[in-house]
Amino acid sequence: MVYFVGAGCGAVDLITIRGKKILNSAQIVIYAGSLINKDILMYTSEGCVLYDSSEMTLDQITAVFTEHRNKCCVRLHSGDPCLYGAIREQMEFLSHAGIPYKVIPGVSSFCGAAAALQAEYTVPGVSQSVIITRLSGRTPVPSDESLSKLAAHGCSMVIFLSTSLITRVQEELLKSGGYTPETPAAIVYKATWQDQKICKCTIETLSQTAQLQGITRTALILVGNFMGSEYEFSRLYADDFSTGVRPAVQVIPTRINKAIPQKFSCVYISALTQTGSSLAVKLTQILSNTGANTICTIKPENLEAWFEKGFITDGKTRNAIVFIGAAGIAVRHIAPFIRSKMSDPAVLVIDEKGQFCIPLLSGHIGGANDFARYIADAINAVPVITTATDIQGTWAVDVWANEHDMTISNPDMIKRISTAVLEHKQIAIYTDTFAIEQLQIPYQNIRYTAPEQADIIISRSGKQIKENALCLIPHDVILGIGCKKNIRPSIVQEAFLQFCNDTGLSSASFYKVCSINLKSDETAIIKLCKQYQYKFQTFTPEQLNSIQGNFSCSDFVLDVTGVDSVCERSAAAGAVYNAEVLPKYTYKMLALKHCYKGLTFAAACRINTDNLQD
Repeated sequence: MVYFVGAGCGAVDLITIRGKKILNSAQIVIYAGSLINKDILMYTSEGCVLYDSSEMTLDQITAVFTEHRNKCCVRLHSGDPCLYGAIREQMEFLSHAGIPYKVIPGVSSFCGAAAALQAEYTVPGVSQSVIITRLSGRTPVPSDESLSKLAAHGCSMVIFLSTSLITRVQEELLKSGGYTPETPAAIVYKATWQDQKICKCTIETLSQTAQLQGITRTALILVGNFMGSEYEFSRLYADDFSTGVRPAVQVIPTRINKAIPQKFSCVYISALTQTGSSLAVKLTQILSNTGANTICTIKPENLEAWFEKGFITDGKTRNAIVFIGAAGIAVRHIAPFIRSKMSDPAVLVIDEKGQFCIPLLSGHIGGANDFARYIADAINAVPVITTATDIQGTWAVDVWANEHDMTISNPDMIKRISTAVLEHKQIAIYTDTFAIEQLQIPYQNIRYTAPEQADIIISRSGKQIKENALCLIPHDVILGIGCKKNIRPSIVQEAFLQFCNDTGLSSASFYKVCSINLKSDETAIIKLCKQYQYKFQTFTPEQLNSIQGNFSCSDFVLDVTGVDSVCERSAAAGAVYNAEVLPKYTYKMLALKHCYKGLTFAAACRINTDNLQD
């Protein structure tokens, strides 16, 4: 008898009880040596003969079946044999040879990957279907099952055996029309193994993420909005959903937004009393279930050092501190570390009975007010919001700027604008970036004026122009780069700052860097993106050449790369890429080609075709 047994996806205790029992009684085991965790072979009995199938052909494997046809033989496959297990030809041989066989299922790696991510593929209101597939490689894929065609459905997707071709995967997904560049994605390396690695990203950063993490094989690629922040509650457990044992109750449907706690790099939670500690553990579980990075410390030995941890970031991200205890204790301990509302963490205090949730620091820009409302809703507490604009229900310019992805270059001016709004005074606004109707400012008493008379200046230049004006920098510019191979990072850094000076564009106005795919592993570009936390996106020559426009062309560049203008076409492509999914968008060149030492820069932004006059 031959048993095809699924060994599970990595951890040795994920083999089924039935599979373990059969493995223990096996006299012959042929195992997938390059795929399974070999520690699982400890379940075999003494005297069992082992064969590593990674060194065998199909004929050699079937020869073992034939030689030991009267013995208990286990064919040990990774994950579950039904997925990419190549068992069909083995079973057909056994059938023709008259050798009986059975299949024992196992835990597939696509299940292990979801468990590692604490995710559900079939999330109500998001996706109720899962596509399991692979990219065509040495093993072909039917044309009707090409990745781009399957991805057009936009449902949850798990991609096997394709990590080494991840740039192609990214391209196929983006041209499918089923996803956007911002669609959540993840690379799960060796799911459930001890050296498991989880890399969350978006589709447009898949290739870059794999490169930065050094992942080229033994990983799954997961794609879909099931990893996003919003979903609907299951109807199965809804109060208004009747079952055979439970009548329905009329209620209002619920949606939750998991994105609020996920905005923070880390959420630090602590409590000093036993009652507070129970609440801390409960809250940690609630936030962890959203995917937030949460660290709970009960009764820390050094409370001051614990608070200080929350204030330490890389300057680009922000933490949250949730202290369950007296507000006075928190105020005294955070005082030495307070620096700026632009970087300080969101600090919240909850009483030990969980009755009130109070944001103490960074209510607007830091997100403490929204986080307090979220936590209060989760634990059935009362959010105590003291910010004047929130109490009055008026426009908060710092919150508005943050929601519209703008950098505040002089946060000291926020107070002046907020005071004027609270006193119902007129606010004068100047913008050289957007059409007036695009701003959609929820404050009636405003007028648009010249920069010299403005209270608020919205400009990509970052220049204050007027001393007491609040300066907002839109974060919407795409940098196109063309460069020599292996150019020094210091040259790129110096040239970029010079480019900003030459064009009048602030470095804070950029959010993405684009280039030809020949530069996907260019160290200098990757370091520039890492330093400024820009996204990095590359395109094939075909994609760049498809962009329509009047570009600065070079025959030499065309001969080397197949594209007549790398920097300008890359900047434009960054705006319109996947245009079949986003048909309302095109591009506007903000800066044409600038040449420096061995590299060229250009800048563009995405605009709505409804506002081409802008």
